Amino acid sequence: MKLSCLLLLVLAVSLALANGKAVGSSSLQRVDRKKSSRYNGKHIATSSSDISTTSNVIASDSNGIDLRGPLSVLGGALVHLTLGTYYCWGNFISYAPPNLKFFDGKSHPGSQADALYVIPVTLVFQALSMPFGPSLVKSIGSRKTILLGAWITALSVYLASFQESLASFMLFYSAMFGTGVGLAYMAPMIAAWSYMPKSKGIVSGGVLAGFGAGGFFFSIIGSKLVNPKGLNAINYVFPPEVYGNFSKMLRILSYLYAGLSLVGTSLISEPKLAAGTIAKDGSKVAAAPLPGLSVVEAVTSKQFALIWAMVVASATAGLNTASVYKTFAASSSALSGDGFQAFVGGLGALFNGSGRLFWGSLSDKIGFKNAYMFLTVLQMVSMLTYLSASASKLLFTINTCSLFFCLAGNLALFPPATQKIFGPKAGATIYGLLYSAFAFASVVGGILTKSLAKSIGWQGLFIVMAAMSLSATLLVQLLTPVASYAGSTF
Repeated sequence: MKLSCLLLLVLAVSLALANGKAVGSSSLQRVDRKKSSRYNGKHIATSSSDISTTSNVIASDSNGIDLRGPLSVLGGALVHLTLGTYYCWGNFISYAPPNLKFFDGKSHPGSQADALYVIPVTLVFQALSMPFGPSLVKSIGSRKTILLGAWITALSVYLASFQESLASFMLFYSAMFGTGVGLAYMAPMIAAWSYMPKSKGIVSGGVLAGFGAGGFFFSIIGSKLVNPKGLNAINYVFPPEVYGNFSKMLRILSYLYAGLSLVGTSLISEPKLAAGTIAKDGSKVAAAPLPGLSVVEAVTSKQFALIWAMVVASATAGLNTASVYKTFAASSSALSGDGFQAFVGGLGALFNGSGRLFWGSLSDKIGFKNAYMFLTVLQMVSMLTYLSASASKLLFTINTCSLFFCLAGNLALFPPATQKIFGPKAGATIYGLLYSAFAFASVVGGILTKSLAKSIGWQGLFIVMAAMSLSATLLVQLLTPVASYAGSTF
């Protein structure tokens, strides 16, 4: 955990430097009532009492950057470390007791476990709750929204540890957990975007880096808790002592999630927005409304439908890999060893985390379309070579990390692209609705894995995933700005 905090601190400093300004003092400077600070290009009236009593006011000058921007990114990344732990299930599924593998509680040798649906169902409930997150931010603020969602996820893991059937386990570990993730997901980005409006890609990438990295750190921690002796499974079955540690592992992790999310939330702040500016005569002038499309205008546009299809086509491969990489590895004698398989999953999760900062920064530099084309081509090649890579531990590790890296891109590129295409007026809510495509992709990936892996084998499955990636490369060629919104771009 110390390593994770150190890495994320370095991330926050790099974010400050990326903004092109020297970082000034972290203490807030008192200003006269007649002075104003700038927020997103607009003057907002402030008072000295505002600045001295709350952190929710912008305090920047021409010589420095408000530290609350990078600190909000850092805090958001720490919170997302806990939200992204559902990626750990690709590793944890092997440790689940036999009664949690199938809905009927029985053993079915040679069949893909029903527990593979844990991640897809989590994403479904995340997608269902995500549109409510931005609304909560407007009502109670980012920090309360984040803490509410994060603690729902921690509680869900704790309650799941007491369940004896897969159905009841998924009620908490999938449905409740996904709901908490959805509520808290956008809130850190909403706060950080308000301080760094010209760096939306790097902000979303920085925050979401925590989401991917959580799978790395907590997958390793979880493996140490549930299998401290490093015992290997024989014919996919672990010794009873490993299964006996499963519930204890979940409870310890839930405590860590709750504590880390509290620390992260304490670093996040958001500007206190005024209703308008103050004229020289002291009268208030109504603030100009944010530009962009309304939710209804956006979701009924051809651009929304096209982007939704692009997400399904490109994200299915990475989400599928996150669920089955360990099951696939167990099918190859060259990839035996629980320690190795857990390490690969953790390393892949680290690429999932660091990749989000990379893809977010890349989109700021070369644009969404070019970055997305690079991603989908890389993903297609990785899928086509995945089976042959299973003959070598090194090649399998490289391929798996590449696919996790591409998954990072899918999740990092679309939030800022949504803001740029549809505008900031309802951008966060629109992305919350767009996220349903990721849930659909996850469900499709789960169904394809269970059916195609059995009927046409792993190679057939991977070819289908590669073809979907190619279709995404072609679909992005059709994307155009929204004609009714002059600021639409990508």
